[in-house]
Amino acid sequence: MFALPNIEVGSHTWSHPFNWIEAAKCHCRGQISKDYPYGNFLPFPGYAFSTHEEVVGARDYIEQKLAPPDKPCKALLWPGDCKPPNHAVALCDASGLLNVNGGGVTMRPQNPSLTAVWPLGVPKGKWFQIYAACSDEEDYTNNWKGPYFGFENVIETFEMTENPRRLKPVEIYFHPYIVTRDAGAVSLHKVFQWALSQPLHPMFETLWLRSVLDWRHAAVARRVDGHGWRLQSGAHLRQWRQPTQASRPRLGQSLGVAGWNEHAEFRYLHIAANRADVTTGGHDPDAIPRLVDANVDVTHLSVTDRHVAIGLAGYAQVQARLALPQGWSVKPTRGIHLAHDGATVVVTSEQRSVRIEMVRTV
Repeated sequence: MFALPNIEVGSHTWSHPFNWIEAAKCHCRGQISKDYPYGNFLPFPGYAFSTHEEVVGARDYIEQKLAPPDKPCKALLWPGDCKPPNHAVALCDASGLLNVNGGGVTMRPQNPSLTAVWPLGVPKGKWFQIYAACSDEEDYTNNWKGPYFGFENVIETFEMTENPRRLKPVEIYFHPYIVTRDAGAVSLHKVFQWALSQPLHPMFETLWLRSVLDWRHAAVARRVDGHGWRLQSGAHLRQWRQPTQASRPRLGQSLGVAGWNEHAEFRYLHIAANRADVTTGGHDPDAIPRLVDANVDVTHLSVTDRHVAIGLAGYAQVQARLALPQGWSVKPTRGIHLAHDGATVVVTSEQRSVRIEMVRTV
């Protein structure tokens, strides 16, 4: 499985700690109870609990025994109650492992409250535990006690965290045992079929995790003249948003802004690098072409008053939409297919990386 191109290598620890904090205190399984029927962690003969073994040892075993040589273990997915102590999160960071789990989202029509939407994560001392973007099947099946079709209701959660405002990405989070019940397997197929019908931007989990960390250190500065903003972040955060009431960017005078799209209450700016200068105000904000949306990342952008080039690359066959002002056209390129819809051009390609060039013809 690890050799498949759409699979990232991650760790779920060595003994699946159910209560890491207590296990780290006593280095033993502790008291078996209704809440912890296996104790603090799964029993292994002769094993004394060790945070180092759970984080570093499990990673090393995966890389040495299970994963292909060119696919390192990149992340640790917290097990059990997903409440690791600070020193475990710190060890992940020191070992080069990203971390995720805990949190989630349980917003549904029966509970239409923002209190059911967990934040991006929680500080753990100097470090940060990133929460899962959505809850797994246990929250929809009463901890796998039934109804076993309950996971199909995660679609309601996805829809409610998209409208009237976008709160969370789509993340299909499940345990393999969901298919041991016919109803569970059917529900999983329904969720995937729904996801495949949506205009999503597919990415690996670690890209999402790095984006969250970049967001925590992002900075916004307003121009002295009040006609724009400077945006600064890490290399993985490539989209910013502003209220739709705010002035639209003047792409010809901005730096590093490939375009924008509006959804519900917000305008989403597509940024080509970790820094962008957004100029607003003035007239004719649509004087040059703009990227409306795409299912891949912007990897290159060059702009003049007569030529715009955009590089796109990602994990799926490229699909993008461009808004062209009058007098502009897309330069024909091998491997790129164009379909015109008024002032919008739909770009598709069987490739996962393309360069689109637009030229002023008048």
